[in-house]
Amino acid sequence: RACMENQSFYPLSLHDLVQIGCYAAGRIRDNHIDPKDMRKTMAQEVYLHIAAKLSPGKDSSKLNILKGILGITDGFEGRIEITDKGASLLCAGIKIEISPESKFGAFLREAYIKDSMITFKDALNEFIQKKTKGKNFYFLTPMEERIFCLLARIKKYGPSKAVFLYGSPGEGKTTIARVFSDITGAQQHEYTLNKEIDLSIFRGSLGLSRHGMELRVPGYWRYLSEDNSSFIYNEADTRKFFLEWMWPQLNGRGYRFGTELNIS
Repeated sequence: RACMENQSFYPLSLHDLVQIGCYAAGRIRDNHIDPKDMRKTMAQEVYLHIAAKLSPGKDSSKLNILKGILGITDGFEGRIEITDKGASLLCAGIKIEISPESKFGAFLREAYIKDSMITFKDALNEFIQKKTKGKNFYFLTPMEERIFCLLARIKKYGPSKAVFLYGSPGEGKTTIARVFSDITGAQQHEYTLNKEIDLSIFRGSLGLSRHGMELRVPGYWRYLSEDNSSFIYNEADTRKFFLEWMWPQLNGRGYRFGTELNIS
């Protein structure tokens, strides 16, 4: 209620409240949360949902005030738990399994002993250093770690698996999507949606055959029907209305069927 009354944070709509309810219900169910702790879980989910809409740099003072209103002390720091059953990513109250077939999962099995707990930041930085033989001095920023935690939350409990990462060029949107897809073991399919894209990749095309004109079905349709597929759309041009659910203005909706995360 305090967040809804203070519109300087983010005006919560019914769509937002439905998403928050899905996340909270999933956590309560999977973690067997005691009824007396449900209010704390709801407060955490409200904070995570609003924080995803704000910039951690420009809106840091708002986020601190919001933490005070909701009584939130936990941050976005992720941890890796390694057991004899495999490795898991723990962050923002969410636990997702790291695919043993992923490059990152294979690295964890080789580099760390079981029954250990390490920070996600340290493990990912070490993985990238080894992968590039020390030539890449990349390090995981707090903003990127925040986005990984929010993606883990969406993957496990989100009512829609569509995620919109928005921000300035070169801020790591595509890299985050690729790394997260690898961690979860998803089969990646990447497309660039600028003005030069050939839409027949998505909708198919008509061609001549010995039976006359026929529709040539694109591989994209098959990928959509496969389990555990991940689709990364780069340079999305909102003037290309090829996917209706991406652009709600087509039918007058005020929201997208998905979650928007601020990378700036």
